[in-house]
Amino acid sequence: MITLSKIAKLANVSVSTASKAFSGSNDINEETRNLIFSVAKKHGVFKKFYKAKFPQLTVAVVVPEFSGDHYSTMLIEIQKRLEIRGCLMSVSAFDFSADNSSKIYDYYSKYTNVDGIIMIDATTPLFDYLEIPTAILGKSIETQYTSSIFVDLQVSLTEALVYFKEHNVTSVGFISDSKAKSKRSAFTNTMLDVYGLYDARYIEITNTRFEESGYDALKRMIEKRSLPRAIICAYDDIAVGAMRCLSDHGFSVPDDVALIGFDNNKMSKYTVPSLTTVDPMRSQCAESLVNTVINKILSTPDDTSKVIRSELRWRESSVIKE
Repeated sequence: MITLSKIAKLANVSVSTASKAFSGSNDINEETRNLIFSVAKKHGVFKKFYKAKFPQLTVAVVVPEFSGDHYSTMLIEIQKRLEIRGCLMSVSAFDFSADNSSKIYDYYSKYTNVDGIIMIDATTPLFDYLEIPTAILGKSIETQYTSSIFVDLQVSLTEALVYFKEHNVTSVGFISDSKAKSKRSAFTNTMLDVYGLYDARYIEITNTRFEESGYDALKRMIEKRSLPRAIICAYDDIAVGAMRCLSDHGFSVPDDVALIGFDNNKMSKYTVPSLTTVDPMRSQCAESLVNTVINKILSTPDDTSKVIRSELRWRESSVIKE
């Protein structure tokens, strides 16, 4: 068995010097350090003895997926802010699986040396007892080590539905893939608040994703003759697919069907017609998440806003003509 004493003997240094090398001490010169490391690597035990702390804070960022504009843009926004703060970022995706989410969080919090974790739209219930600084987007929990950031989507949904109601729109639908359960819940709750009811005939949930999901959902509505006057789409990508299906079947947006998407993706203002969309304020979310996790890591006071108000970006696709 290769011990620290054996490494020191092979490198012709004292055990104390070898220990300082592996702990990152500045008390020894680089030539001696490199010699000790070389011996350890030759015998396959470098990771066993290397104990030095990485000189920068490292934050793990965990998202549901890398596909689509929403999460990729969110990662870019977070990375920018971590770099400004001199931090490195490690990234993982849990594919909307609660089991995967738990495993990834367990891995980062127990078996790696990351200094903090940012979880986006997390599904794991582990946050209330693990002792690692964590900032969570989309889950309500506050502990010594964990803080939540919440985006208020219903404020924008309310604005949209009030507009439709004031313009005598009596049927409003919702289309989504199977992943957007929270948005479906927000839609039904807001419909109850504004209209007093919602019609399940105008809700379509597909097993496909992105543009294909929008196309499939609208095709079903058309085939079942259950096409509402206005439709809320869980993602902008879904709205794009819905636009195409409506066009293919002779319907016009917004004259026949008004559409609103979610996420304010880059392409939404370039569609024809341009797409009205709920902006989840990714830049503000990233700022709050990074500030929160770093304040937790450094044990500094945190006055970061924990509720971010979404904004409705009005464009051509939702205009109801008098």
